[in-house]
Amino acid sequence: MKKTILLFSAIFLLWSCNNETNNTTIPQNSASIYKKESVLGISKHFSGILTEKYSNGQLKKVTCYKDGTKNGLEKVYYENGKIKLEGNYKNNIEDGSFKTYYQNGNLNIDTEFKNGLPNNLFSKYHLNGKLALKGIYKEGKLHGEWKTYYFNGEIESEKKYDNGVNIGEWKTYYENGSLKWKGIYKSGELIAEQFMILL
Repeated sequence: MKKTILLFSAIFLLWSCNNETNNTTIPQNSASIYKKESVLGISKHFSGILTEKYSNGQLKKVTCYKDGTKNGLEKVYYENGKIKLEGNYKNNIEDGSFKTYYQNGNLNIDTEFKNGLPNNLFSKYHLNGKLALKGIYKEGKLHGEWKTYYFNGEIESEKKYDNGVNIGEWKTYYENGSLKWKGIYKSGELIAEQFMILL
């Protein structure tokens, strides 16, 4: 039996990433998508491929430079030798495909950057390889429909944005697939919502 309760409130989501948890909240900015590695002091005249290693001799990072700035592909590795991150840079700014991986080798995040801002399709996966969330960025802002998924593959939420502003109908679901909550946004303001409580 379901009981519908009408309430009014606001919802704010926080993002935590780059760990081995199954977080499905939506990253709100580029800085929260991946953890930037420390940068060595590089001569402005250096052009070529720079490699860094862990204390045990294992390869840590391979970076392409041109005139002292990152240009091209960078790869970062875990100490166990598996790939941690691979992304493209243009004049020290993220530009192009970016992917991060879990220590078990499974894909964590798959997205694109343009001029340092996330742009186009964004996908994040659970540690088990199943899709955790999927949506679109438009010049660094959440845009269009975003969906998140539970570890078991069931849909967790459906949200809509217009250039970073909450719009339209939002829904969240219980892990068994039943509707949990439904809200209506207009120009970023939550104007109505329903909670579906399973008794």
